[in-house]
Amino acid sequence: MIRTASRALLAIVAAGIVIFNGAGPSAAGTTGSIHGYVTDPQGHALAAVQVSAVAPRLRTTTLTDSSGFYAFAGLPVDTYLVTFSRPGFLTRAVTGITVLQDQNVTVSAQLSAEIKTLGHVTVRGASQLVQPTVTADTYAVNQQALQNINGTPQDPNGFQALNSLPGVTTDNFGYPIIRAGQENDVGYEYEGVNNTDPVTGQFLNAVSLNGVRSIQLSTGGYDVSSGNTNSTR
Repeated sequence: MIRTASRALLAIVAAGIVIFNGAGPSAAGTTGSIHGYVTDPQGHALAAVQVSAVAPRLRTTTLTDSSGFYAFAGLPVDTYLVTFSRPGFLTRAVTGITVLQDQNVTVSAQLSAEIKTLGHVTVRGASQLVQPTVTADTYAVNQQALQNINGTPQDPNGFQALNSLPGVTTDNFGYPIIRAGQENDVGYEYEGVNNTDPVTGQFLNAVSLNGVRSIQLSTGGYDVSSGNTNSTR
């Protein structure tokens, strides 16, 4: 009986060895890696570039070596944001880098030099652009400028000169509209004399530049002394 029992025990041990070895092959890896090179626009390797790999569950950083190479090993399966930065160069970020188990992902980058600021220069005018007592902007065009605008001889219609000034647009008939106002918002003066039709709010006579030395456009709201205009005169 002792010999029989020994044989039974030996059979059980052998069976246990078979079961243990039959557990199957070793489990696959659970991590991956990211690697690559960093260069300048001419293809020269950039050393000491800080490379960061960021995922919801992990953040890791490394530096490129003298050949511009970097590598992240043992990264958990996830989607990463890879950022490259170095003083004197524009930072670059690469999104959506997905790392799977047992996979090596190559992410190389090219960094451009950062524009340098040499200094700041503050410029001030002789007077403030906005004056508390001035509600209008005034533009003056002299005779030479009128000739440049209208040619020589001058176009008898002075609207061409008006339409070339800032803030002036035209309606379908070529009449000036100032700062998105209406035609009857514009007041006209000729040598200081009101030339605005009191009924229509438009000019009384055709605007002619023949013999005119200059023309002045003043934008802003005015009272009745300036023809009751709302846009300009």
